[in-house]
Amino acid sequence: MIRFADDIVVIAKGEGDIQRVVEEMDEMIRTTEMKINSTKTKILVCARDPKKRLIKTYVWSVATYGCETWVINNTEKKKLEAFEMCCWRRMKRISWIERKTNEEVHKTVGKKCTLIDVIRERRWKIVGHAMRHPVGIAKLNIRGYDRRKENCRTSPKLLYRTKLNVMQKLKPLRNSKKRRVIG
Repeated sequence: MIRFADDIVVIAKGEGDIQRVVEEMDEMIRTTEMKINSTKTKILVCARDPKKRLIKTYVWSVATYGCETWVINNTEKKKLEAFEMCCWRRMKRISWIERKTNEEVHKTVGKKCTLIDVIRERRWKIVGHAMRHPVGIAKLNIRGYDRRKENCRTSPKLLYRTKLNVMQKLKPLRNSKKRRVIG
């Protein structure tokens, strides 16, 4: 318990500890005929897993910088998934020898969406931004290379729009001069 001029800060590991300290404080305050104003009382609970927040804040933000413009093929997708699992396994100190599946690791971390989902969501946000722009998606000139064709001198280019269509299995986005609204 930390006391200031007219404020008191209670730091505890769990809710039960906080409740016990507040009850003890209430008994001490009643002896002096004072009251705790419950409308001014604030409770701040810190994150249960600060390591998870650190990974999402620092590691993922650096690793996914500019991911909106990436054209991801299956090999790169597998590498991103392996990187994500490596981060979660290190955070929970799960050794590769323990033979836990990726689903089991996700359950222990309590993570529902994956790094690929985050990248996909960011990609669709930038597509939405481009669609709202007067020029639209027709002028979105983001290109990637298909690295499967190694016998060619230069790999054939994959259009960003084409990759979006393949990933989401949607109808091809048409190059139209009309402004389209996503709703």
